[in-house]
Amino acid sequence: MDKVLDKELISKTIVATFAEVLRVSYDEIDQNKSFYGNGGYSLAAIKALSAINKLFNTNIELAAFVNAKRIPDLSEQFLLDAGTRVPVIGGSLMKGSI
Repeated sequence: MDKVLDKELISKTIVATFAEVLRVSYDEIDQNKSFYGNGGYSLAAIKALSAINKLFNTNIELAAFVNAKRIPDLSEQFLLDAGTRVPVIGGSLMKGSI
């Protein structure tokens, strides 16, 4: 079964992934900042990107990930790469799944 994605759903998933990888609360992630602006570092970037690519069945490259200035910009990249339709992968991001 397919689930239609939108930019808001992708943004929320990215925020949740950033929070989990960086071990902070969801509310501490600022959508107007990049991964690094939210306290990210290189190894965590690879972990976050891998998790998000797996969730959305995408293939965003590390350069695009680190060059995104804000989470909505990154969401647009994932939306375009996913072609707006991706398989549902067992529900939402769960704590401890990364």
